[in-house]
Amino acid sequence: MPVSPDAPRKIREKLATGRLPRDAPPMTATGPGTGNLCDGCDTPINPDQMQYEFESSDRRFIRFHVWCGLLWEAYRREANRA
Repeated sequence: MPVSPDAPRKIREKLATGRLPRDAPPMTATGPGTGNLCDGCDTPINPDQMQYEFESSDRRFIRFHVWCGLLWEAYRREANRA
């Protein structure tokens, strides 16, 4: 399944409500998807897709499709400047 078309809206909303972290992760990992849901768009990250993963400061593991991770990074930086 491809990334959800409403991923930008979902990621902005999750940042605004604190469901996604606003801090930069100290370390990230990438690899093939494992079937887990993307924390950005709520769709599975399939094995034929790349997964971006990190542990947040509150000890949650956050997983994104690469595209959702790029959106999160851009929106996170934007929110931190405001």
